[in-house]
Amino acid sequence: MQATRARIEERHRSFKKAVDLDEARRKRDEHKVEIRKTKREETLMKKRREHPAVQATSRAGASVPGDMAAVHDPTAAAAAAAGTARAAPAVGENLLSAPVSGEKAAGSLSESAVPVESMLDAPGESAEASSSLLTTRSRQEILASMPALRDTLYQAGASPEQLLRTVREFRRILSIERAPPIQEVIECQGTVEKLVEFLSYDQFPALQFEAAWALTNIASGNTEQTTVVVQAGAVPHFVRLLRAPNEDVCEQAAWALGNIAGDSVQYRDLVLAHGAMEPLLQLLQTQHKPGMLRNATWTLSNFCRGKPAPDMPLILAALPVLAQLAQSTDEEVLVDTCWALSYVSDDKTEHNAQIDALIRSGVVKRVIELLGHESTAIQQPALRTIGNIVTGTDEQTQVVLDCGALPYLLRLLSSSKRLIRKETCWTISNITAGTIEQIESVIQSGLIPPLISLLANSDFETRREAAWAISNATAGGTDAQIRMLVLHGCLKPMCDLLFANDSKLLIVVLEGIENILASGERERERLHQPANEYASLVEQVGGLERIEMLQNHVNEDIYFKSQHILRTYFDVEDEDEIQGLVPMAASEGDGFGFGIERNDALARSGFHFGTSSSSLMMTSSGMMTASTSVPHATHETAFGAETASPRTGQVSWRPSDDTNGDGDDATNGMPMGS
Repeated sequence: MQATRARIEERHRSFKKAVDLDEARRKRDEHKVEIRKTKREETLMKKRREHPAVQATSRAGASVPGDMAAVHDPTAAAAAAAGTARAAPAVGENLLSAPVSGEKAAGSLSESAVPVESMLDAPGESAEASSSLLTTRSRQEILASMPALRDTLYQAGASPEQLLRTVREFRRILSIERAPPIQEVIECQGTVEKLVEFLSYDQFPALQFEAAWALTNIASGNTEQTTVVVQAGAVPHFVRLLRAPNEDVCEQAAWALGNIAGDSVQYRDLVLAHGAMEPLLQLLQTQHKPGMLRNATWTLSNFCRGKPAPDMPLILAALPVLAQLAQSTDEEVLVDTCWALSYVSDDKTEHNAQIDALIRSGVVKRVIELLGHESTAIQQPALRTIGNIVTGTDEQTQVVLDCGALPYLLRLLSSSKRLIRKETCWTISNITAGTIEQIESVIQSGLIPPLISLLANSDFETRREAAWAISNATAGGTDAQIRMLVLHGCLKPMCDLLFANDSKLLIVVLEGIENILASGERERERLHQPANEYASLVEQVGGLERIEMLQNHVNEDIYFKSQHILRTYFDVEDEDEIQGLVPMAASEGDGFGFGIERNDALARSGFHFGTSSSSLMMTSSGMMTASTSVPHATHETAFGAETASPRTGQVSWRPSDDTNGDGDDATNGMPMGS
């Protein structure tokens, strides 16, 4: 189980979309999206099939070397568990006509149908012995042997057995654990072309299998190396072999197509243009062997990813199969299925047609159930899928709520994984960008206290997402709902973010504070109070001082927004009143920082402010409590006679911002640590 989880946790990162500004929800920077997309494409969307002895070691719990981690795609379902131990063929057996599949030997390490080395090596040669042949030879010796091997492929009198052994030797060279000589094999002129030719040898499935394996590993390289395989004409052969009668040949063809499609959108479209989707979906519907299902599901996820998305008819064909795969109990199948669904839900089509199709497939409830799976490798793509759906229309968001997502999101806010907490805040922010009723559902489900706790105490990225969630709620919520946010202590952590060097975040926070102040002004007029109690709160937590500082910000939007707040709610007319400001350059982004001497009188453990009619008190923890002099809105009044607050700030959705694609401090690896 630990080895399985280790393999899964090397998996997915995904990119998010940037959408039109007139959409109803939020947007993130496109260049950050492209950074994550590029990183994922370069290092994570391919997998190389290792020598079975290496795979067995990995399955036994050995650490995975760095170069293996680089070539094993995190979306791969069985990069390290692709072998099934089988007995070696009997002496004298015709290896070319022998079936590649066979009965699993006792004590084998996997249920996969993929053959191990012993089945295809020379009679009596074990996988371990075969591996040692490679490890005992120097790299120079291996490279020096390749021209002679290539010549054997073109030798007119070469027997079928000679061809098989030669192709198998190339495959073993390409399966070397560390730094396989992919480029050297390509530069051994004529080798790739001959390997592609052997894909058409239907009467020799073992030779087809070895050639497909070798080409799969070549296609696991960089784009230029993948291009060599494509230009040699391998794609139509692999698509045809998806219908091969031999299961192992069929599976290896699916693996190869996954590597090619994972290289780029252009190659994905090329593979799909050759008709690969239909036979792959047929495989997934008719095959029940774990190895085949894992590899084919991973390939399907690569068929679904990338922008622009595949043609809508292909997505519509894939969704019923993905809905079926989502019912699996195999963790690796679930991981790749959820990532495929996240790609489909990452929708830029008119009227969110892909999200609509996904909802109609009936898979949403199952994806929500997977938010409660014990594996964070499954939680993350399931959460990304749900987060993408709620970037759609209010009606599409309501489907997620009706399927019971909020209790799962509440639990995920306390996840041990930082990326999960961050993306949960992002998902909630897109829900609070919805209707008054949807905001109320978030409040009544108990999400606000932990959300504000993360806003106050988490890492900066998570605080930013939580700030979006609160700001969106203030923009679309009623005065009663805004009061609930204030009572739960949102103002202090919001004001604390006014020192951030992120200009977009500063605007979001200022809009949220302005929405709260506007609500307080309406409350003051309605209740005939002498002062705006929310303005007093902002001043008491140091927000006024920070807003005054922002009048000197280099960003004009921030300058005008802060000046408008000061003049409207604090009677500050001239920025010359600001004292003690020392501008300093921001350390990152286009933000602007300020040094200022703190006023200790503002840092109180608790206070009661205003006149005798004041209605709020601050506790030492920053929470607000209501006094008896002014009743605050109840759940009923939030939907009753009270009218909604006007949207003084723009409510917009935006995708998750995982700029390095891994959600952790490390360059590679998912999920991220706390």
